[in-house]
Amino acid sequence: MGQGNVLSGSAFRAALKAVAAVIAALIATGVAAYLYVQSTLQAELTRQISAEQVMLHQIYDEGGLQALITTINEVNNP
Repeated sequence: MGQGNVLSGSAFRAALKAVAAVIAALIATGVAAYLYVQSTLQAELTRQISAEQVMLHQIYDEGGLQALITTINEVNNP
């Protein structure tokens, strides 16, 4: 009985297409997850910066420049 070429069969081609589909799905899922995490972190960073900006304006309004300088020094040198 002669041996056939395994790589030329329709089952091999179907398996190869299935593997390609799974890899494509994994790549698409990875890209979507990356973009979601990046967007979420960017939004959180923007929110945090805005909150700190409001806080620093409030400190300046209530205590003046010296209070602002003192606060910034305390934050930078714990």
